Amino acid sequence: MLLSSKINRITLKIAIVGTGRWGRNHVRVLKRIMEKNTIDELVLVDPNLEILKRVSKQYGIEKYYTDVIEMKKREKPDAAIIAVPTILHYKIARVLLDSMDLLIEKPISSTLNEAKEIVEIAEKENRIVAVGHIERFNPAITALKENLLKIIKQGNITFINGERIGPGPPSSKSETYLSVAHDLMVHDIDIVVSLLGTLPTRVTAWGVKSENYAFATELNSMFIFPSDIQVFLRASWRSSPTFKKRTLTIHAHDTVITIDYILQSLTIEKGLMDHSMAVDYYGLLAAYKSREKQEYVVYSGDSSEPLLLEDLHFINCVKKRIKPLVSAVEGYIALKNVLMALKAYREKRWLEIEWDEPFIYFEVA
Repeated sequence: MLLSSKINRITLKIAIVGTGRWGRNHVRVLKRIMEKNTIDELVLVDPNLEILKRVSKQYGIEKYYTDVIEMKKREKPDAAIIAVPTILHYKIARVLLDSMDLLIEKPISSTLNEAKEIVEIAEKENRIVAVGHIERFNPAITALKENLLKIIKQGNITFINGERIGPGPPSSKSETYLSVAHDLMVHDIDIVVSLLGTLPTRVTAWGVKSENYAFATELNSMFIFPSDIQVFLRASWRSSPTFKKRTLTIHAHDTVITIDYILQSLTIEKGLMDHSMAVDYYGLLAAYKSREKQEYVVYSGDSSEPLLLEDLHFINCVKKRIKPLVSAVEGYIALKNVLMALKAYREKRWLEIEWDEPFIYFEVA
């Protein structure tokens, strides 16, 4: 692949399909990008005319449609952002992929067969498909990768722990969101795969399905990666409306690195001051302190908003015809890992994860 059909115009016409919470976020960010003259027109699509009119008025967008096929025929956009419920991702992608590039919100689709077909259609139509794994654009992850390179060279990563906790959807909308793993865990397994550069070989999981919810509301998964790296991921909707936690901790033989996705902060701890026997409790506490501890906050204002960085990256990929950081293949991999974890949870056992898809280029030891 990629990617011969040039975009001759300097600026682009982009459609936003879906004007719910995430669709509106994209509208807000793209309106800001329009000030840089890299987008010359936005078009909105949503079956709810009342919401369409409200969003159109709020952001000053003149063109909007309730039907995606009509929009496609009349407007002929260069690209579209699909921000509809996950169960509709595939349906909308099938309609649009023959004539425009796509950014599909995560997860790429609700089933693996749908994701596979999106990968294949994108290849056939010579189209760019990016998947909205927004944490890839978090400056804390960029800082983490810079420090992780030193640790990976030593080959001493042993364990990774990720927690993503926050209030979930009301039970009446839970089927739209599928499971907490589709909503939350998909971020963390994507980050881990991208950091390690390899794929897990086994998984087990346990969890909770709260009353009146169609799918799991908490999932705790253990993935085994090559070199016996264990990765424990917890995703949970079981929290108060005011509580959110998004952290990732990487353990090596003598270093622990922790990031806070929300605060965009990074903490690096190296070893202990002294591992000898202490003569008293004060001495014990003094010896227990880290030999070296560095804390960074990489947040730099509005310019470090991950969604802004993600949308700018997508626009650049469309204009220059380059592979996105998170392509349809990476979206497929993240979804497969989530679905395997959910299967392990249902079957209450360890499962082997086989990677024999011809389009997967990750190394599997």
